[in-house]
Amino acid sequence: SNSGTKAKEDLVAATHAVECIPYRYKGSCKNGTEVEVLVISSQKVRGKGMMSPKGGWELDESVEEVAHRESLEEAGVLGSLEGELGTWSYKSKSHDTIYEGCMFSLLVEEQLDRRRMYNKGYG
Repeated sequence: SNSGTKAKEDLVAATHAVECIPYRYKGSCKNGTEVEVLVISSQKVRGKGMMSPKGGWELDESVEEVAHRESLEEAGVLGSLEGELGTWSYKSKSHDTIYEGCMFSLLVEEQLDRRRMYNKGYG
């Protein structure tokens, strides 16, 4: 419906980025106390530190779909979203506007190697 499309457009206008924090439990069981958090380096700002997978989305995607897609495209991992961690505000580099992003945690279930990522069209 037009009202549904308008609501989605309003959400996209308010939230311009989705970030995902991929993690896994060290070892073979979930009862372990050690957690590994996956971070990636930015190709745009080499040597400027680490970041987590994030990006914008298309009107036909949900924020959850974006979190899954960005985790696969940027980090090569598949998993289950554990929930929304919250939101953050950031200033656009090209506009004098403050935008909002939302962040999710993702329990990593599979880490793809470069060959499998290439075959899926990522890499």
